[in-house]
Amino acid sequence: MTAMAKYLILLALVSLLILTGFTIIGPIEQNPAYHHFADQRTMIGLPNALNVLSNIAFLMAGLYGLLTLRHLSLNRAYRLLSQIFFIGLILTSVGSAYYHLSPTNETLVWDRIPMTVSFAAFCSFIIAVFIKESAGPKILWLLLPVSISSVLYWGYSERMGQGDLRFYLLVQFLPLVLTPLVLWVSPRQPVIKRNIWIILGLYSVAKLAEYFDGPLFLLLGMSGHTLKHLISALTAIVFVATLSLLSTHRNHD
Repeated sequence: MTAMAKYLILLALVSLLILTGFTIIGPIEQNPAYHHFADQRTMIGLPNALNVLSNIAFLMAGLYGLLTLRHLSLNRAYRLLSQIFFIGLILTSVGSAYYHLSPTNETLVWDRIPMTVSFAAFCSFIIAVFIKESAGPKILWLLLPVSISSVLYWGYSERMGQGDLRFYLLVQFLPLVLTPLVLWVSPRQPVIKRNIWIILGLYSVAKLAEYFDGPLFLLLGMSGHTLKHLISALTAIVFVATLSLLSTHRNHD
């Protein structure tokens, strides 16, 4: 058995273990208080203005990424996965802005669906770079319907009166666990690993900002949720830098 096969088996076992855990714990409902953000100020006629307008950062990051891709020398797998990632960001800017104009479970569906597109593309990119290039697109076409379905299932379960976030949370949680594991076991692309660690660090900070939404609003005058949008968009800029590194190394091979 090759080392790569052992890595894939390890990832599959960890994924199965986490999936089993999420299945055992039972349904997880969406907390209604989630929609009560600290910063509800209306500006230029927009309710929840900064939470709405900060989505421009996702739009700009996505467009910047797509434009930069045109000038990079990347193989077909990396290019496809990156394009889907940036398209997901652009769609997230629209879906999240729509949600924050009127935060409800119904509008939250349109915020979460495009986010899962970017999650799926990023996870597939990690597989392509650090495990096997040809596996990346195959994983993507598997993850995309699973990820989108996790949000649709949650929305349906809420309408049926028994909300269940487990599978959507799994879509978010798995990459955060598997990506460090892949970075640890794979000897490939050591220069790229630093950027991926930075992306994971920034995303973790963004999630912390989201958790401390109210305290950060009182402290800084800008809510944690608004900061989450800005910091998350910054991860996309680091991702662009990662693609530039990949392109440079390919040209030097």
